[in-house]
Amino acid sequence: MMRPPGRSRNCNLLQNGCMARSIPEESQLNLYAASYLFAQGERAVDICAQLDLEPPKVARLRSRAIAQELLEVRPPVLGPRFTAEMERAALALLQPDPLSKKLRAAEDKKLLRAPVTIRVYPSASRGTAPSDWDLRLKEFGRECARHVADLLPRTGHIGVSWGASLDAVVTGIEELALPKRVSGEQLHFVPTCGEPLGRVPDKASASNMAGRLDTAINGSRRHSFSLSGVPFLIPIDFGDVPLGEGPSETAVVRKLIARVPAHAQIFGGTPGGAKRDPRGGPLAGRLSMILTSISPEGLPFGHGAGEYLASAGVDVEKLRMAALGDISGVVLPRPGRAGHPLLTKISSHWTGISMEQRESCAARTGEAGDRFGITVVAIGAAKAACVLESLRRGLVTHLVIDSDLEVALRTAAGALK
Repeated sequence: MMRPPGRSRNCNLLQNGCMARSIPEESQLNLYAASYLFAQGERAVDICAQLDLEPPKVARLRSRAIAQELLEVRPPVLGPRFTAEMERAALALLQPDPLSKKLRAAEDKKLLRAPVTIRVYPSASRGTAPSDWDLRLKEFGRECARHVADLLPRTGHIGVSWGASLDAVVTGIEELALPKRVSGEQLHFVPTCGEPLGRVPDKASASNMAGRLDTAINGSRRHSFSLSGVPFLIPIDFGDVPLGEGPSETAVVRKLIARVPAHAQIFGGTPGGAKRDPRGGPLAGRLSMILTSISPEGLPFGHGAGEYLASAGVDVEKLRMAALGDISGVVLPRPGRAGHPLLTKISSHWTGISMEQRESCAARTGEAGDRFGITVVAIGAAKAACVLESLRRGLVTHLVIDSDLEVALRTAAGALK
């Protein structure tokens, strides 16, 4: 479902009842809701069930929506006269118990920590074929780019993760052509993990996106760091035991990584040429914000990571059995698998931000005006389990998602005990 960028709904606003000043009559509400559902690709029979209307009534609503330019049919998208106010009214009818309310209820039961804000954008489709997924990512990135850019603080260091969803948002921010920040207000963009071990450069790597954001926000790449040359994971089949009188294979790689000045500044260490920050301490421990994607359930490190993981000596199927997914490359164990040997090995060979550093960033939210915590951008129902696990760990401050994922989260959150 395509629409002009920037139209979304803030679950907190809906929860607090900030809707249209005058509530439309029931027939108008049904018209808005039917338009919205048809544009989402819903079948007429399912719309009848959701609105509790007979098929002839739904057919007439569809005709009215097309005539009033609230709906276009090829492909099904919202029409030019369908306003944000109409969408809020439709969603209030369709979703009287919004996601934010369910998450707050779960927080009251101490089951998780609810985000400060939730912003939901329409799904371009519900398809999962590669072409459908590319369209969904592209539209989502354009839709939410302005909101994510507005979340950025005035100054500070911004951690940047990897992944296709975040890449789509960065592309959307680039397309905004924002005014560049003046001296003294520039942000510093910090990759939170190393490079995938693939055959071609990855434009969705953390270092690449940190540089792209630096250019989009500051006008150059002088305020970003690069971990180019640093593997995201030291191959886990590299030995940790010293070889004869020499160091272990893992120790040799760590010694090489320690020579990368940016890695020392971000994560600690004292290589030659690294500049000492006068405020002290590695940057990863005092980030103002982290921008991150999150993986689908059962696909730690995301779609297409098989080659990266195989290069790092990881058995993908064994990893999927032990790990629910990952956030910023930090593995989220399945229930009862936290001490699994494979996950322990991956954690010890991981070269990026730690779970403790992520938790530290989230915990600082609200301590000062320039602290904005962790912003998670994600689309698709398959990511609901990993989002909920991240909420349980208190790792999400701002949640930016599509309606497909919101529906899955509302269902899963309502079943939490």
